[in-house]
Amino acid sequence: MKISRPVVFLMSLFTLFVLGGLGLAIIAYLLHIPLTAFFLSGAPWQEQLFFGFSMGIGISLLSVFLSSFDFMEDANFMAGAIVKQLNPQWYHILFYSFCAGVGEELLFRGGIQPLIGLWPTAVIFIFLHGYLRFGSLEAVLSGFYLILISAALGFLMIYRGIYAAMAAHFIIDVIMFFFIKKEVAKEGETDYREEED
Repeated sequence: MKISRPVVFLMSLFTLFVLGGLGLAIIAYLLHIPLTAFFLSGAPWQEQLFFGFSMGIGISLLSVFLSSFDFMEDANFMAGAIVKQLNPQWYHILFYSFCAGVGEELLFRGGIQPLIGLWPTAVIFIFLHGYLRFGSLEAVLSGFYLILISAALGFLMIYRGIYAAMAAHFIIDVIMFFFIKKEVAKEGETDYREEED
């Protein structure tokens, strides 16, 4: 499927407003938690942001390290194909990451996780992103690793609050976008050199 910046822009807005709005509706009407109480719950917002950004950076560094292993090849290929088509600039990356970090965390960690639990939410989250595959051992290991990351966001939500989960999700997406963009550019340079030879 061909993907373009306008499509991803609309998908990002959909994630932020529709999925985020659905999460808020679940919180307010199914969980019966007043939204002001929800947003004021957990640790102080400064602490949440500190823990969220710290965990997000740590997870990103681990993911960059693991990306050179064979079991991450499937996830790398999928993400690389999207970044190659989009060729996002820094402001696109910040916008996409913000929309995903806020909208998805409101729905999954804020709304769904209290209803069905942390681990089922983590599995569903990765499944819906298309990273849960069973075609090979590498694909299974990659999916398992991503489920652990998703669960880490769930634990952040439980022990710190929604802002911590949003901050971690946002910074993971930002760092991984820039890393994958750099890797795609390197591959392009290699392909160009090979064509010259």
